[in-house]
Amino acid sequence: MIGDGQSFIEGHQQWQCHRAATIKNELGDNSGILVLTGGESCMSESVQLDYLTCDALDVISIHAYGVTDYNTSSIETYVQQAQAAGKLLLMEEWGACYFNTDNNNCPTGDALFTSARDANIVGWAGNITAAGLPWLYWEVLPNADPCIA
Repeated sequence: MIGDGQSFIEGHQQWQCHRAATIKNELGDNSGILVLTGGESCMSESVQLDYLTCDALDVISIHAYGVTDYNTSSIETYVQQAQAAGKLLLMEEWGACYFNTDNNNCPTGDALFTSARDANIVGWAGNITAAGLPWLYWEVLPNADPCIA
């Protein structure tokens, strides 16, 4: 589903819930193991209404690669939605462009200075943390942002 676009994700939301229900069924009622979504290509694709209302999903995973997805105020919107639904939320994959072009135009341009890449990662990690969202860092992106057509 990665790279298929927002309308495809919206039209196939139940896939995540069905997979989660199958996993929960196999684990049994008292396993203590949380079941997560797999994330998508950007914030708006990763957090869907059906994911928030699916009893079998414990954690909604976000995958995001565009710099606008790292604004604290944008992230807080999704944190609030998850909290209202009683779901946990995790920034499971995020990254920063290696090149000096807009983040949605990798892999063209020249390599950013190491100090610039480091500053981007530190800044965006701070934004994600400030929004109250735990995160795992994924990569310095060598390719185009999959959320931008």
